[in-house]
Amino acid sequence: MTSSGEVVVGVLALQGAFKQHVQLFEKIGVKATEIRTPEELAEVDALVLPGGESTAIALVARRTGLGQELIGGFPGVVHRNFFGSQLGSFSAMLESPLNVSDGDAVSSEAAADTASSKQYRAVFIRAPVLIEYDDAVNVLAKVVPHKESQEADAKVDAHEPIVVAASHGNILMTSFHPELTDDASWHQYFFNFATKVIKAAPGGAAPASSSSA
Repeated sequence: MTSSGEVVVGVLALQGAFKQHVQLFEKIGVKATEIRTPEELAEVDALVLPGGESTAIALVARRTGLGQELIGGFPGVVHRNFFGSQLGSFSAMLESPLNVSDGDAVSSEAAADTASSKQYRAVFIRAPVLIEYDDAVNVLAKVVPHKESQEADAKVDAHEPIVVAASHGNILMTSFHPELTDDASWHQYFFNFATKVIKAAPGGAAPASSSSA
């Protein structure tokens, strides 16, 4: 934290649109910095892992000494590239996370029917989805499967909304890329989430982390 007690957010700058993440945090007045070394990681209170090729990110992280530092877990089963290849990329309207209370996930269909709610355009690129999770997971957003999805899973009903944003403990994950729009709603939500996690931790020092597709 800064001397004034302000939460400092780090953005892993090994791959992906990390500069856009930093810019969106700065847009809402949050101090954010690019992270490339374990020493830099030690100076921040919360960390964003930008979307990208997970294998490549893991390889670079090990080479820079960050591999062990970034190990974490989310209690669920993820289907990688659920919506198919990059050609299957699309956007969907969700309700702004700032309008959603903890545990009250709003699907894309519900957002479309709620004209009074501020909506958020979520961008999906080779997006994974959370297809299984336990009761401790807090579901934040769902989207109806894209009709042209090239991947299918027997565990998923093609007509039911699927989870594309959730949190558990000090981890927040999204299937979409919140850095690819000018709307900083999810960055504000993450900052609020991180601040709450840190204040609730013994000594107020527990890190919070976020991962996007």
